[in-house]
Amino acid sequence: MPQFDEIADKARQFNLGNPTRDTPEPRQTPPPRDQGWYQHFERGSVYWSPATGAHMIIGTIRDTWSRLRWEQGVLGFPVTDELPVPAPYAQHRYQLFEGGGLYWHANTNTAVLLERKTERRSARYRVTINGFTVNQQTSDHILEVDGKGDEIYIAYETRMVNMDGSLISPPYSDRTKVLGDTNNQPNRVQAGSLSNKGGIRTGDNVPTNTPWAHTTGIYADRLPLAAWEGVLVQGRNAVAITPSIWEYDGGEDLLTTWSRALAENGAAIGGAIAGIATGMQPDNYIRNGLELGLPALRKLISSVIGTAGDRPIGMVREGDTDNYVFHPQVLLLTYEACEQIVQTVTPRGRGIISLNYKDDNRLGAGNYTLFVQVDRITDIPTPG
Repeated sequence: MPQFDEIADKARQFNLGNPTRDTPEPRQTPPPRDQGWYQHFERGSVYWSPATGAHMIIGTIRDTWSRLRWEQGVLGFPVTDELPVPAPYAQHRYQLFEGGGLYWHANTNTAVLLERKTERRSARYRVTINGFTVNQQTSDHILEVDGKGDEIYIAYETRMVNMDGSLISPPYSDRTKVLGDTNNQPNRVQAGSLSNKGGIRTGDNVPTNTPWAHTTGIYADRLPLAAWEGVLVQGRNAVAITPSIWEYDGGEDLLTTWSRALAENGAAIGGAIAGIATGMQPDNYIRNGLELGLPALRKLISSVIGTAGDRPIGMVREGDTDNYVFHPQVLLLTYEACEQIVQTVTPRGRGIISLNYKDDNRLGAGNYTLFVQVDRITDIPTPG
């Protein structure tokens, strides 16, 4: 392959030594910037991409670039080799990248990030969870002690990150009140058509007959639900929103366990979110939570069926085991993704996203469609 020859020539030009054991041959860079190739040597590395060609990277500049997540970070691929600063500062070095540069200061042996100054667009957006359609109600506690039909609640988690993976603010999670049969219990919201007190069944739309539209106001504890509002800056940050629908049976152990796992994996999740968001195509914003570092949620079938305990709708069998697993769906929203969403007119209206959650047949084949809406609130001009 021609790029292999370019990498080898560059390594010889700068006397980088032999390849390291982990890269005896050039390797392809991982997604989403998987168009490149790289190889590590005894005294540095060489990175190649179709747009930039092959360039060496060594020393403190290389170390700093690696901490910024290599080619997956804000700088992207190198576009020059390491170069001396023009006289009278020739003892210092610099290297340019797709997204800026690194300046190495000889006196301190440190490299400073110099981002490319560009006009960046930004806007404030609001994300609401408007409602849902019950394509097929799911399995319920065998005695229906929680009420007739399905009783559910909507939970969600949001985390906003910079493109270097650092958190902008702590992750936030919340949930609605229980929706369905009020069952003479306080703090429930009547929903569904199964009885005069509610109860969700196949064919129901909640909270209105047009559950994809927020025509009844926006609330903090019921639908339509305010899930997130904030400013997204082009190329600078992203927000990951993880909505889920939970069948209520009176035990929140599984939700508590999952929330704890989300918190414990915070750093890894932030880095993965930034890695996927960097270079993501704007129409590819619905992601499997596992690729973003979110933990899978597993439970034995014996503890799912016929017992009191909340669980997410959308659990599927894991291979041939008796384990059932929930893979969360995540809306990974950048400025570019939100702009595409708000400008897209779907059959349900402008800016409407449909998320489907379908149970395994052994769990009753529950099938819900959740409707989420993205609105642009204001445009904000942002200098580089």
